[in-house]
Amino acid sequence: MIKTNIKQLPLSERPYEKCLKYGASSLSDAELLAVIIRTGTKKENSIQLASRVINEIPGKKISGLFQMSVAQLVDIHGIGNAKAVQLLSLTEITKRMMSSALAETDFICDEPEKTALRFMPEMRFEETEQVRLLILKMEEMLLLKILYCRMVLSTLLWHHPERYFIMPSKIKQFQLL
Repeated sequence: MIKTNIKQLPLSERPYEKCLKYGASSLSDAELLAVIIRTGTKKENSIQLASRVINEIPGKKISGLFQMSVAQLVDIHGIGNAKAVQLLSLTEITKRMMSSALAETDFICDEPEKTALRFMPEMRFEETEQVRLLILKMEEMLLLKILYCRMVLSTLLWHHPERYFIMPSKIKQFQLL
């Protein structure tokens, strides 16, 4: 692959200029990623690097970033710690934006469907099954949520299970559903 400097591309093919003229929705996944990672390598411009990153992540789709760790991203040539942190920060911002529609303080846990809709955005990209404990006030308002455990196939990875049985007893007026 021959590196073409972004400045050598026609204005209509440069991600920043294209975004300014037509909006972010006009950019391809690789162009969006190129804007985030900003620079390429000695052999690739940022668009070429972004395209290669997409081809190396799970599913070969930009949504595969949700399943990547810093270590996995750094294993991709041209992605160092700074770019890996930028990409993971982007995924975290996306998760928070997706789940911010329902603030936890306003969430009433009175129907299974509503509860599923509340937690789907936050859990959609998890690679493992999870058991979560929701501690509710008597009015079914969410007081506290806790990741109880993660399950990988038939193996359980427990996260301090002793604290989950102690904590509810310290909260006045709780109920177990």
